[in-house]
Amino acid sequence: MRKKITLILFGVALLAGSVLYFGDAMGWYNVSFNGWWAMFLIVPALTDMIARKVQLWNVIVLGVGAWLFLQEQEWEWLTGQLVDALAVALIIAALGVWLIAKALEKKPPLITEPYAAEPLPDGSIPPPSPGDNVRQHNPKVDARPRANYTALLSSEEYRNVCPELQNVQMSGIFGAVDADLTVAGIVHGAIVNVTSVFGGATLRLPQNVNVQMEGNAFLGSAENRLIAGFDPNRPTVIVKYFVLFGGAVFRH
Repeated sequence: MRKKITLILFGVALLAGSVLYFGDAMGWYNVSFNGWWAMFLIVPALTDMIARKVQLWNVIVLGVGAWLFLQEQEWEWLTGQLVDALAVALIIAALGVWLIAKALEKKPPLITEPYAAEPLPDGSIPPPSPGDNVRQHNPKVDARPRANYTALLSSEEYRNVCPELQNVQMSGIFGAVDADLTVAGIVHGAIVNVTSVFGGATLRLPQNVNVQMEGNAFLGSAENRLIAGFDPNRPTVIVKYFVLFGGAVFRH
């Protein structure tokens, strides 16, 4: 629900911005002001604070946006020294707010599970055996054959256990998204679209599939850690990626 509210608020802000920009360009009214571009940092940060919660990153983004906005103003009382002092104060305040929020945050218990454990017939995950490669995390588990995973101004982790996975859309936009498909049954020709814009994306695939990579990375990185090779007896999954000012990692 919070994610929907975030998307709605962010969408409304973009629609309002487009209307104001068009009217200003046509000369119907004048809404131009110094440092207007800093709103692209301030508005998303405020939106996420309202719809989700105060976090270190959105406080910092808001502080940076406010600092950049003030840098462009020509107010007589606003000196460069005052702006710089305000920037330092905002950074310290952001750290303080984050520490307080961290202390008051109620987190669900971590789940300890084998990284590539097969689910039991009842859908539960077996406990790790001594010596297993385990990790502690709390992903959102689902079994949809067509899944859409989005991290907008946040960090999200998902785990798909569908026996016939067909399509996955994953996007990390000003955030980090992690999609674990290692125990999913991927059908031949399945497509996974990965988008990373000013964020990060991690895609985990099982070892019993062939992987066909297609995509581009602009001012970012796409790191392929998947085992190379082709086996005609294995299904092929097509991974299409786009990275802009971000990073993407593909691994088992």
